[in-house]
Amino acid sequence: MGISEQYENIYKSDKQLIIFDADGTTIDAYQAIEDAFSQHGMTLGDEVNFQKRHHLFKYLGGLKEFPSNLKKSLSKKSRKKVVDTLTGVYRSEARLYPGIPELLQTLIRAPDIIVGLVTKNITNEPMETLRQLFMRHGIDIDELDFLAHIPVGEMKTEQFRLARKRFVVNPARAYVCGDWCRHASVHGFVRFRRP
Repeated sequence: MGISEQYENIYKSDKQLIIFDADGTTIDAYQAIEDAFSQHGMTLGDEVNFQKRHHLFKYLGGLKEFPSNLKKSLSKKSRKKVVDTLTGVYRSEARLYPGIPELLQTLIRAPDIIVGLVTKNITNEPMETLRQLFMRHGIDIDELDFLAHIPVGEMKTEQFRLARKRFVVNPARAYVCGDWCRHASVHGFVRFRRP
């Protein structure tokens, strides 16, 4: 068996796989979180610094905001109220970035493209939250090829690998777009980011 025959057997699909991070890449998460936090006397700081922060600190603010936000969200009851508010903001007010609805509709209709979303959304019932948010923008998430919710503490990169394996896509035809793209190349994805 020649190399080209081995290659053909490995990747049955010649489709492209495109995975978007939902929060912060397709959804203006900063504005939604800032709106929810402001209802509880909290702030995230400026958007540029927010985008640079990772994990827990992303949501507790920068050096200036951290002490006040931590104090206001220490109790379980306080955290629940903030998450309830954030859920409401996401479901009724949060916006997709300009051009994203049209881009997703185009990709969903393209027969040679597999398109999906991954998210670590922390709202109540995150899949329902995303369903409502995207539906307000004319996108039925059931039309996506996949949508994966990753619990806090787990890495999104495992979902990249699983999607590529599930759809038997050549790594050279697999793309991710999000703030975590630096991890994607480890799993054979081509990186691209929203400017």
